[in-house]
Order: sequence, then structure tokens, then C-alpha cells
Amino acid sequence: MAFKPSRRTGEFLFWQDTQSSALRLAKGISIAVTLGLIVSLAAGSIPLIAAPLNPMVIAVLLISPMAILPVFYGIRPG
Repeated sequence: MAFKPSRRTGEFLFWQDTQSSALRLAKGISIAVTLGLIVSLAAGSIPLIAAPLNPMVIAVLLISPMAILPVFYGIRPG
């Protein structure tokens, strides 16, 4: 079904779905990078913004990288 054309449009559904997923992923990453850059630059240059964010940053820094991996990759049953 991935490489068969759609009966309605004649286009390959696999490539349409892949393109729309990649576009959604790119939009999400660009929004996250933009917001992260703005917040980090503001926190680095304005102490009034950095003060409330500092406890959260310290808490995240204390989490072991190995402990946070299942959050990003998910826990899948064997």
C-alpha cells in the first residue's frame, strides 16, 4: 500500500504522509528553537527573568541523562 497510487488522487500516499509528517516536525522544532533562544537570551541578559527560571534550570541539571532517556524515546514493552 505504501507504493501503490491512491485510487482517488493517483498520488503515492506514503510520500504524502511522509512529507506532511516531516513538515510538522520541522515546524515544531523551529518553534521550540525560537522560543528557547528567546527565553535563554532574555534569561542570560536580564537578571529579573533569570531569577524565577534558575530553580527550574538547576532541577533539570540534576537529573541524570540516563534517567531521562526513557522520557524521550519511550518505554516499549519487550
